[in-house]
Amino acid sequence: MSGFPVGSHIYVTRMGYLHHGLYIGREQVIHYGGSDHGVDESDRVRRVRLSTFSRGAAVHVVAHDNPRYNAAESVARARERLGEDEYSLLLNNCEHFVNWCIEGESSSAQVKVATTAAVLGVAQAARSLAAREAAVAVGGQLARSAGSSALASGMGSALGAGGGVSSVGSAGLASGLVPAVAVA
Repeated sequence: MSGFPVGSHIYVTRMGYLHHGLYIGREQVIHYGGSDHGVDESDRVRRVRLSTFSRGAAVHVVAHDNPRYNAAESVARARERLGEDEYSLLLNNCEHFVNWCIEGESSSAQVKVATTAAVLGVAQAARSLAAREAAVAVGGQLARSAGSSALASGMGSALGAGGGVSSVGSAGLASGLVPAVAVA
């Protein structure tokens, strides 16, 4: 026996995500899931044995402090959706389903975390790219505005005569503040 109360929101860790289901008693779980044994049954709401749901992984319980629906109502709501095939990773996944059964609202903490991380990652990448572009633009501007004097300490001869390279004074190059940027 599992020891889980009927109507428990349970989950297992799968590779890269948590998989959620509603424990309905008698070692049975209703969940939104795809193939459990390599047989493509599409992503449907279905009832499976707890052992099939867990695939041998540890099963954990999610606490719902003030559920909108009691255990019997939550199980009835889950049964109403058996066979449904409206799965969406972002809008209607296994976690959305169980939260809807218990709380009456479809929500997924995993989706919220992933989308927040994606947005923050894009924002950070944009900031890094903007900073890099600004540094190159400033470096290029400094290189062009330094005048047409010869490259510091014989660097002009290393690049070849008339290399079409504007120069930055030796102080700028030596300090590392201005990258040696070739400007045609």
